[in-house]
Amino acid sequence: MLLALVRHAETDSNAKKLWVSDQDLPLNEKGKIQAEKVAYIMKPYNFELIVSSDKVRAMETASIISNILGIPVVKKDPIFRDRYYGEVEGMTSSQILQKYGIKMNNSLNEDIDKLTGTERIPQFRIRVKSGLISLLKDYGDKRVILVTHGAFARMFYRIYQGNDDKIYFYNCGNAIFDCNDDNCRLVRDVVNLDSDDGS
Repeated sequence: MLLALVRHAETDSNAKKLWVSDQDLPLNEKGKIQAEKVAYIMKPYNFELIVSSDKVRAMETASIISNILGIPVVKKDPIFRDRYYGEVEGMTSSQILQKYGIKMNNSLNEDIDKLTGTERIPQFRIRVKSGLISLLKDYGDKRVILVTHGAFARMFYRIYQGNDDKIYFYNCGNAIFDCNDDNCRLVRDVVNLDSDDGS
């Protein structure tokens, strides 16, 4: 399976630098343009179908890519959602630092694991691996675009590529893997459209 990981396009919460997972905002105007741009980045790879997180921002990104490439969105699944941020949901990094003394350097920060409602890193890792297993089961011989979220994409990269230090998936950031039997090989490293928001 050729698999493109694509982080959803920008929302107003991204523009405000908020840590958001559960909130379900639509794309803003900049985000809609980003989704169009990433579709053309994907075009040379002849992808056949799109799978998406079931969050509005991901589904809207998937729909725009689908319309431009002429390929279907075949599945919308909560397994591909972002990491749940619990108590820090909807806060900025500076607010988190001020309230909890935790520096949110990226979306896989283990220091927030101790806070109420946070999806802890070991459990999140299991969910990401389960997501790949389900994709391989259903679309193992296809060329698939997965529209997901920053933390999911970063954890996927960490599991299958290794060191994710200094790797960021900004809005519509994307990477391409060749996956087989729960193993993935990086085909094309992360390409970002912007550098103003990342996790």
